[in-house]
Order: sequence, then C-alpha cells, then structure tokens
Amino acid sequence: GFATDKAKFGGAEYESSGSYTTQIGLGWNLSSYVRAEIDLQNTVFKFSNLDDRQATAQSLGAMLYFDFARRYVQMGDITKRRRFVPLMGIGAAVGTYEFEGTNGASGIAIMAPRAVLGFNVMLTDLVGIDVAYQYQMNIGHGFGWNVRDGGVDNISNLMATIRMNF
Repeated sequence: GFATDKAKFGGAEYESSGSYTTQIGLGWNLSSYVRAEIDLQNTVFKFSNLDDRQATAQSLGAMLYFDFARRYVQMGDITKRRRFVPLMGIGAAVGTYEFEGTNGASGIAIMAPRAVLGFNVMLTDLVGIDVAYQYQMNIGHGFGWNVRDGGVDNISNLMATIRMNF
C-alpha cells in the first residue's frame, strides 16, 4: 500500500491493503544476459477501511529482462547455471480495470513504463524463484470511485514468482 497511489472515494483516499496479483508468463532466453517475456496479470485491489469496495484489473504485458550476472558459466568443458542472478526489466502492458460499485472508474489502462528490479535463485536446473519489486505507471480513467477521467496513477507490487526452465 505505501508505494501504490491511494484510491479516491467520497472525497476521501484509501490505501491499498490486502491486494494481490496472479501472473502467468512465457519467456525466451535471447542470450545469457537477456530474456523476453509476455505475461497475463490479474489483480484484485482491496482497500483499508473500505471493506465493501474492491477493484479488479486484467492486463497483457511484454517485458525485456537484463541479468546483472551471466546466467550460464563455462567451467572447462562443462556449462553450469549460476544459482543467484540479480535482474532488472522494462516493458509495458495494456489491460482493463473496474472499480466495483456505484460510479466506479473503469476502462482501458496502459501500464507504461513497467519496471522490475529483483533477483533469481535457481533451486535446481529447472526450477527457480524470482523475488522482485514491480512498478507500473497506470494511464487510465482515474484510480477509485467518482474520479476524473484521465490521469496517471502508480501501482507497485512485491512479487515472488516460480520460474520453470524448459
């Protein structure tokens, strides 16, 4: 909540609290340092002191990730996968959102830029975990209920992702 803009409702502002996002993506390693990914995100926004109101958002995004350490390391004749890799990403998304209830803002939103900073820990050669902070600039019809059309709002997530390599 502290890094996400507050929703507006009835002249008051409410902090995001108990919100969550689910994401599924498909990525391609372009090199040992760079990968591209497309993803679908579904977000449910909940707000402190506003139990009877929530919002939902669905988006389709594209990201380009840069690793700060070479993902594959040549050790003689053997290629090994590095276990810990810091990373950053930049991209954009487009989607729809709806603040449920009377006079809720809804419509199409563009999430650009979308930025990620975090790290990957490989548990095995096939399974790893990404831990990251994701920032999205949300360009849409306002963040909340009874809000003006247009504008920019900031959405932030702390993410833990399971990565499967094939």
